[in-house]
Amino acid sequence: MLSRHLSAARETALALGNCGLGSLNRTCLSIRDDAHFWMSRDNASLEQASWSDFIEASVHRVARGDEAAASELETHRDIYRHTHHRSLLQTTPRAALSLTIGVQKTLRVEGLGNVPVLLLEAPDSTCPLGVRIGREIRRSGVALVRGAFAITAAQDLEEASRLMCLLEQRAQEMIQSRRPTCG
Repeated sequence: MLSRHLSAARETALALGNCGLGSLNRTCLSIRDDAHFWMSRDNASLEQASWSDFIEASVHRVARGDEAAASELETHRDIYRHTHHRSLLQTTPRAALSLTIGVQKTLRVEGLGNVPVLLLEAPDSTCPLGVRIGREIRRSGVALVRGAFAITAAQDLEEASRLMCLLEQRAQEMIQSRRPTCG
């Protein structure tokens, strides 16, 4: 893993903290570099990330033990196989996830357009979740998995975190505009 990747991971953690998506949320990220990618381990403290907080994996080959270190590794691998994105950011933005309840296919979000909403296990699909996300995220750079997590994809972590923060900010605004007022 290159030093610039480690620095980008720390900066992403700070950016997420600044927009209210800090350490209370389960967050993982990955950075692709040609045929390999580096992914944060489960429960890594990204604000103070070190080399040991990441594992290296192949985009095209599965190695024994990969999944034990990062539970979302196979999902990220599938997304990289189906897109040209170089950075993925996955977290649990509360407002955005709350808006996915009852949504069938897409959620209209100002500044992001129609954000695809997928099911963890689609009854009409035999495709793995990562493949389904990869197909959808190619267009928008953002996808939601109903009630579970949001994922953003971009050419760098800075853009991926900007998209995630925008998603959560717009979701909070949507919720606020729906609240009835007294008086």
